[in-house]
Amino acid sequence: MVQAGGVVYTEEKMNQGVREKELPEHFATGEYQVLLVAEKYQTGFDQPLLHTMYVDKRLAGIQAVQTLSRLNRIHPFKEDTFVLDFVNDRDEIREAFKTYYEGAEMGEEADPARMYAIREELDASGIYLGEEVERFCEIFFKPRQRQSPRDHQAMNAALDPAVSRFAALHGEREDEAELWRGKVQAFRNLYGFLSQVIPYQDSDLAGRSMEPAIPDGAYGLFRAPVRGTRQGKTVLVRLRDATDPETGARYTVKRYESEKAADGGSWRHARITLRPNNPEFEPIVLTGADEGEIAVVAELVEVVAVSSDGEEHGAAGATPGEGGAGGGGPGIVRRPGTLAIP
Repeated sequence: MVQAGGVVYTEEKMNQGVREKELPEHFATGEYQVLLVAEKYQTGFDQPLLHTMYVDKRLAGIQAVQTLSRLNRIHPFKEDTFVLDFVNDRDEIREAFKTYYEGAEMGEEADPARMYAIREELDASGIYLGEEVERFCEIFFKPRQRQSPRDHQAMNAALDPAVSRFAALHGEREDEAELWRGKVQAFRNLYGFLSQVIPYQDSDLAGRSMEPAIPDGAYGLFRAPVRGTRQGKTVLVRLRDATDPETGARYTVKRYESEKAADGGSWRHARITLRPNNPEFEPIVLTGADEGEIAVVAELVEVVAVSSDGEEHGAAGATPGEGGAGGGGPGIVRRPGTLAIP
């Protein structure tokens, strides 16, 4: 809110009644072509139609990466992007991006497949164990209200075995230990960069219910939150009272279908079906589901399947609204321009 000359200006008033949370939806229509922002939408605003950005403020470090990466989305009618910067120096912007990929073998394009390949190599090294990582994460990601003063000690206890294994490796084979350290740094840098370019979550997808589109054990790249309608999309769902009959877990990846019924002046879900791709498996059907019974966490962007030897194989993918593209075996979907580095 700003007051000038006795007049009070608010964002909603200046936008003719459009509330802040409605801005992305309105901007996606043909009625609006320009979006003026000061400290807004540097992260989380995923609009493929964005083509041109005019910058008249200082950008540095992570702020530069987050802001300029808003343009880095593909669209059938967009062949390039354009930035007119009135303030910042080209070399300083390059240095800002360099922080997030220096040391990783990316070439001219940041490839998420390389990140997953490095992770496979680190997992196979035996320096840390999956159950140790899970134990650490259970504490680190606990809700704030459940945290306790002893959590820090418990996290250290979860890390200690890995620290001891690395120290032993360093004492016996220093070159191998330093190579492992370099892979950790490369993974960190790649993840740090890619997580600024696209808002994603990833998951190791276990189970055969979504085959052939999603092979058992493949990695999935997810976008959160789900944009637009959920209908027909392959989504990551958290169930409150039900579980996936295949895995027994409350989290599941399925194709979302909803049947709605009128309820007074609004509507409600009469039936939600979480449908597998594999006909050998039955769908999860929720009748009269209330708002808290199911939470759609994210939508599947693509499948990134990497073998244990770090090699890429075949091609498999999913695009929003298609719920998975067919295609041979597990592999990498490459979409030119998706992760081009300025």
